[in-house]
Amino acid sequence: MKFQFGIIFYSILEIITLLSGVYFFKLAPIFSVIFFIAFITIATLLYKEYTDSKRKPEVMNEKEIPKEINLKKPLTYSITTIFSYLIFIIVSVFFLILYIDKTPKQEIFIMIMPIAVILLFIILIIMKIRKASDVIISINAVGIQLYKQPRMSWDIIENQRLRKRYVSHPESRFNERGEINYLQFFYKGEKFEVIINELEISPDLLEHYLNIFKNLYQKNNSMDN
Repeated sequence: MKFQFGIIFYSILEIITLLSGVYFFKLAPIFSVIFFIAFITIATLLYKEYTDSKRKPEVMNEKEIPKEINLKKPLTYSITTIFSYLIFIIVSVFFLILYIDKTPKQEIFIMIMPIAVILLFIILIIMKIRKASDVIISINAVGIQLYKQPRMSWDIIENQRLRKRYVSHPESRFNERGEINYLQFFYKGEKFEVIINELEISPDLLEHYLNIFKNLYQKNNSMDN
């Protein structure tokens, strides 16, 4: 039901943003770009909801599993974030075009704010593109590596498990509770927690991989001894 509601919700937003973009295209073409960007962003989210609803859990045994699992954020996450940044840029450009000829020269400093916003979000877009391919969690028969940090060995990793937290929204009249899934483990007495909601994997499948790779490590060590 969760995915069905998401598909219906995003479909309605798609129609609203498309009609709004067409309506404003004749009145203010540059301003209408915001709605078309929103249309593409929502289409990306709609596609993700649909594919998630059709995806079946994939379970592999030790013989089928690859030598290393590299988990990244979905491409749809980066696309929607970049499009969100583009909306701020378009709004700032629209503001500049609307007021640049009407602003007295002595008040030209007012234009500094939208220009700064444009430059800021251009930098954020560049940073987001550069980080789109970053590996958040890497797992193999040696251990776990978290985002460019040194790999932590299985023989020192303790109590690795998947946990859940529920975050309530007191201002919501529906008293909704959001679910956060995260990986937790201890390494040399230090606790590590990584939120996995935005990664391209389900909690059950990640737990399956963790168990397989740890078993492989123990099996390899027992053969060496």
